[in-house]
Amino acid sequence: MDIYAVTGSPVGHSFSPQLFNSAFLKSGLDCVYTRLAADSAEEALAIARKIGLSGMNVTAPFKQTMAGFMDALDPEAEETGSVNGVVLSGGRAFGFNTDGRGVVGAFRLNGIALREKRVAVIGAGGAGRAAVSGLMKEAAKVTVLNRTFSEAERLARKYGCRCEPLGGLSAVIGRSDIVLSVVSAPDPLINLEWLAPGQVFLDANYRDPRQTEIARERGCRVIDGLDWLVAQAVPAFEYFTGRRIEPAVLTEALAHRDSPAGRASPISLVGMMGAGKTTIGTLLASALGSDLFDTDEAIENKTGDRIPSIFKRRGEMFFRKMEHQVIREMGAEPSRRIYALGGGAVTAARNRSILKRRSFVIWLWADPGRLLERIPPEGRPLLEGGDRQTALAGLMADRLADYARASDLIVNANRSPQDVVRKIRDEVH
Repeated sequence: MDIYAVTGSPVGHSFSPQLFNSAFLKSGLDCVYTRLAADSAEEALAIARKIGLSGMNVTAPFKQTMAGFMDALDPEAEETGSVNGVVLSGGRAFGFNTDGRGVVGAFRLNGIALREKRVAVIGAGGAGRAAVSGLMKEAAKVTVLNRTFSEAERLARKYGCRCEPLGGLSAVIGRSDIVLSVVSAPDPLINLEWLAPGQVFLDANYRDPRQTEIARERGCRVIDGLDWLVAQAVPAFEYFTGRRIEPAVLTEALAHRDSPAGRASPISLVGMMGAGKTTIGTLLASALGSDLFDTDEAIENKTGDRIPSIFKRRGEMFFRKMEHQVIREMGAEPSRRIYALGGGAVTAARNRSILKRRSFVIWLWADPGRLLERIPPEGRPLLEGGDRQTALAGLMADRLADYARASDLIVNANRSPQDVVRKIRDEVH
């Protein structure tokens, strides 16, 4: 099974998994798509390679940095110096960029011609570069603005468009037909009172609807940032799979979208033994003002017996039945609670279904060597009776696809528990 992910910082908000998993299902492909949390493009690429991902989408702020780690680039990525997708194969990383086609496609999906239109592009980062490239190819009249004016100047020289200091933003917006914001920072830069009825407004930051709501109230024609997500995903899907997909299939996937990492949703921690689920869960529960529910502890309370003894006396099948019973009884309430699951809990499809439906599932991933350092020499029935390293590697290989199917987010658990908790807090908030 091919595993894909979207990476960036933060990335817990991304709707890309819903988009691509629906497309894989409708195309009959044995693939799964999740999210990969990281603090840098280098870390994301390293973890992706170790897990064995087949590819990634890349979002802010990794797009430009990621380009430097690629073995080869497609023409758009080479032109813009920015990568929004990676194909991993045979030990090599191929970077591509579909953002330019995505922004043009978003306007086409809404029947808006770009030729000779005056477009204000606010932001000169990776997405901004690709957007300017795509718009100029459509003969739009582009003016680019950016916090750092030298970046706007560099972009304008490269593509032969206009640039203005940020202080002139209100005047540029006033004479533009289309206003395109590609700023990912919390401060949107735009005073929405500058917008006028009849203007077209697109905010690439689809996770925050406030700007688009105000623009709509001002009488603007608003293009949903998710249309850009859909339009750039069409060629990305082809890069990943070699197959074409119609935009309507992807648009339909987002028609009933669910909020990913909600503040109040329960969190389930899954992963191999030694990943630190209980330790991290305890710290995370304290940090979020919640409580921890450990399924192994719940099983021991129900049976009055320790886990190693249950395996020895009653067998793994009995343990898995008890594990499912405990998971089935997990509360469906919307309040935040932290669940620490046993290493093999996600191998059962019925358990994965419950976890995905009732919580935000975080896969704590760690190197086999790090796991072995943390696992005590006794008390782990599945590692007894042979070489521990070989047994652990076999378990990881057997469970890899199930962890990917279950997860909403992958977090690097090679780090200290405190660092892992910090990263999770950054993502869920």
